[in-house]
Amino acid sequence: TWSPLGDNLAVFVNNNVTDFEIAANGDFYAATRSDGVYISTNAGANWAPINTGLPTSNFGRVELAVAPSNSGVAYVAFADTTSANRGACLSVFTTNNSGASWTPATCPGSFGSQAWYDFILQVDPADATRVLIGGVRLFISEDSGQMWTQIGGIHADHHQILFQPGDN
Repeated sequence: TWSPLGDNLAVFVNNNVTDFEIAANGDFYAATRSDGVYISTNAGANWAPINTGLPTSNFGRVELAVAPSNSGVAYVAFADTTSANRGACLSVFTTNNSGASWTPATCPGSFGSQAWYDFILQVDPADATRVLIGGVRLFISEDSGQMWTQIGGIHADHHQILFQPGDN
């Protein structure tokens, strides 16, 4: 059975939702191409923007990832829309307090220029500081997105990252 997410979904009309995540504590996160990131702490009945400290312009697709092992930890990555860097990674941020504040991380180098098409972010289920980001190339960070290492030999155009249960 399906239940409506609430009457306050008008915030998403014409906002082009690009990602939706559910934290371990049940909070909902939604990323929009127009307004950035929203959170619902009551199963979608109400939504509030959580964009303090995040970009407010020149971004396109937005990707989210929440840490399964720590409900307060989330990551958000923004695609660049400026003509010089169109489709590249614009910025990455992390929070450890459910979006109350965001800390800038770094974009991986040589990310590619197709973030409008292939752009994914995922947190290791057992380690909230280990995060992967994929576009044309795949990168891993062991320190909450401060430094990235490219993972070679992986097919381009990353759309999903999954972890095998019991084997991170």
